[in-house]
Amino acid sequence: MANFELVSLWGGIPMMTTSASSPNGIPRVTEDQVYASIFSDLSEAISRLPLKNTYTGTDVGRASKGAAQALAAKAHLFRGEFAQAKPFLLEIVSSGQYSLVDRYLDNFEEENENNEESVWEIQFSEAFGDAGAWNGDGNGIAEVTFRGQEYGPTAWRNVLPSLPLFNEYEKVANGAAKDDPRVSYNFFRIGDTYNGGQNVLSAENVQGNIERPSWRKYQMIYKRPSEDVRSGINFRVIRYADVLLMMAEVENEVSGPSAALPYINQVRARTDVQMPPYPTAQYPTSNQAEMRTAIQHERRVELAGEQIRNRDIRRWRKLGSLPNEPIPNWNQRYSLLPIPFEEIDNNSALTNSDQNPGY
Repeated sequence: MANFELVSLWGGIPMMTTSASSPNGIPRVTEDQVYASIFSDLSEAISRLPLKNTYTGTDVGRASKGAAQALAAKAHLFRGEFAQAKPFLLEIVSSGQYSLVDRYLDNFEEENENNEESVWEIQFSEAFGDAGAWNGDGNGIAEVTFRGQEYGPTAWRNVLPSLPLFNEYEKVANGAAKDDPRVSYNFFRIGDTYNGGQNVLSAENVQGNIERPSWRKYQMIYKRPSEDVRSGINFRVIRYADVLLMMAEVENEVSGPSAALPYINQVRARTDVQMPPYPTAQYPTSNQAEMRTAIQHERRVELAGEQIRNRDIRRWRKLGSLPNEPIPNWNQRYSLLPIPFEEIDNNSALTNSDQNPGY
């Protein structure tokens, strides 16, 4: 997973496959070499890891066979290798291990962690100490996250949803047959209640620009009066809705839009979402290009704020399937991030000539 994070942002990397035994530098390898290592590691993991439902007790939440298969599919999709991704996704879908939960927000609250929609999530808990997420000096135990404090409408509110994202949700006023209820599941707005319905968001208790919505996902104030730097809500890395939307994308590219419809419409049919199935007046799906647009819309509104959008945009841009460039003033050099100077300085096997193009 770490290598996929790196290669998808920086391209070829100085790749470590063993623990360091000397201060000698590590040369940069090609993207293909990184992916070869990723797929080799995942193949090993898939052959050895158990199915999710075999975990019990303190093992619940560990990476499973399905998690490794889903990551393999993501890596293949990033490379535009749809046929190679399909077997991994098919096995997840047919495994009987996963299904969509009826309530969307069960995926982002503390009481329903590691549920049937969870393919893999990072475990956080307040049960083992309250040292706070800073805990840099090691004085106390902390297995918590301060995402709630960072994003929370009544806390720091350093991260806001973009207005284009907020406006992406289907609304009757914009010609849709129904308002998408995921707007209220993803965002807090002035007038919404929190703390189990005991408090109301107002202009006085929301930090910063009150005209903008705030994130609701991963917020502890659904049951608390305020956020702090200690939250035990797990971070969902891959969930089954993502798998179904990847499967829809694969089928659209491999077999055509009709094969994709059952998968994308499953996500729309969640019990507390119940959006009209595709095709709709706003999102026809009669051909491959129209279905791509529908999939891109559905991934954006379903997976908002789950740290997936960046790589979706990157891969769709590489494949030429973005209908419009979403980033103002985008430049070709942004396809890869610049290698930090300190990494070049600290690695004797790197020089300035290893820097990514345009930097």
